[in-house]
Amino acid sequence: MSSELVLYILSAARRPVSTVSLTYDCTAGVYEVCALITVRFTDGHEAMGKGCTIFGALHDLMVRTRDDAAYWQKWAALH
Repeated sequence: MSSELVLYILSAARRPVSTVSLTYDCTAGVYEVCALITVRFTDGHEAMGKGCTIFGALHDLMVRTRDDAAYWQKWAALH
């Protein structure tokens, strides 16, 4: 995972993050879920996003965390 992607994820977090990980299943078929981004906070709270691409997983993470204001602030627009 690129450092820019990690920094983007960290910039949206409200609380200290202990781990940002990317799991990618290269054996998955076309259009199957093969990318998983996991964000673990220092208190044990976890957020995950999954998709058929890394950016699909990021989008899913952004959507899933939209209503979790205790851990996430508004995501900055990607340009």
